[in-house]
Amino acid sequence: MKRISLWGAVVLLAGVSASPVLAYRIGNPGVVSDQGKGDVGAVLELGERKLEADGSGDMDITGLTFEGRYGLGNSLELRGRFIPMTVEWDGGDGFSPNMLGLGAGIQWLPGMQKGPLTWGVGAGFDWGKGDDGDVDLDYLDIVLNGGVSYKVNKELAAYGGLSFINSDVTFKGPGGSVSADIDNPIGLFGGVDFAANKNWKLGAELRLISETMVSLTGRYCF
Repeated sequence: MKRISLWGAVVLLAGVSASPVLAYRIGNPGVVSDQGKGDVGAVLELGERKLEADGSGDMDITGLTFEGRYGLGNSLELRGRFIPMTVEWDGGDGFSPNMLGLGAGIQWLPGMQKGPLTWGVGAGFDWGKGDDGDVDLDYLDIVLNGGVSYKVNKELAAYGGLSFINSDVTFKGPGGSVSADIDNPIGLFGGVDFAANKNWKLGAELRLISETMVSLTGRYCF
């Protein structure tokens, strides 16, 4: 296992200025699965998030998230996530922990909504940890969202809304630990869902301000 002495010094003094370890895909806020129905799929996530911490360097992420959704009835949907990812710090110090995380959330459509335009609200969390050499990295994301969905036609739906992210990131090294908070907790998100056929759906999502993140999804519906 390699040692990262310079990164350990950074942990003692401050922390990083950007981290995309935290990548909570929100999904369409105005659509939920019918009772007893749902889907499973994979999400490729790329991007970064700014944190309130001193120091220099960015982190780049390649994350493949596996997620499932299940309709509980009464316009309520349960969501779960398994999150393996690789993070690389751009500070030239070789810090690149492999991360494992878990997440869960709910999505709800208030009232009896009909027509192509619907809206909903949701909440969720992601938790994960990883290490590289002498440095551990832990994170916890709590996310609230609300937005609208517009069904363009039978196959295509577009959506967008606002999100609030409460994020806690902790770096632990030989000399101590440092925590960092998200630089801007309010963000925008938008995306599209495309029904390729009866069982398969494809999607793309962009999140801005609180983080700069792109998600590409493929889901199997049951």
